[in-house]
Amino acid sequence: MVPDNMLLEPPFEGACLYPKKPERRWYNKKRFIIPVSILAAMLILAVILGSVLGSRSPNYAPGMHFDFLFNSIMTDG
Repeated sequence: MVPDNMLLEPPFEGACLYPKKPERRWYNKKRFIIPVSILAAMLILAVILGSVLGSRSPNYAPGMHFDFLFNSIMTDG
């Protein structure tokens, strides 16, 4: 906010009493945008990978049960 009428005189010609407006905000800089976008991409990839791997059923071959081995050992002794 800059007032309409000047209340103070600048100490020298061309001096600014008020700070200049910043050109870019801090979150528009590359130092902020690039790491945050990489982190967001890794998070999305981890969620997708976790949901795909977590929803898989275990690899059991149907009909390949070895219960007959344990039953014969228990009945023999």
